[in-house]
Amino acid sequence: GFSVFAASGILDDEFKHELIRRDLGSYFNEVCGGDKVGFLKSLKRKMFKRIIFVGDTEYDKKTAEDAKTEFFRVRRDSDILSIYDQLKK
Repeated sequence: GFSVFAASGILDDEFKHELIRRDLGSYFNEVCGGDKVGFLKSLKRKMFKRIIFVGDTEYDKKTAEDAKTEFFRVRRDSDILSIYDQLKK
């Protein structure tokens, strides 16, 4: 099994409100807006076996590098389906 978390650079309250508005909040174990690098590092301290940060920008890739986590780039909607393949590696 795996846990799914959501992180965004927008303010925490705004991000959580947006997830609720889109009825997406229940898909995530935890959500955090604001400090993506700090959030990823806090997940690393929880000793997860693997952390894969999924994003769509170069900034997201740099965020993963700064937090020393794996990165999976999403370029189109169909890439979402490939995340599971990445998890199996």
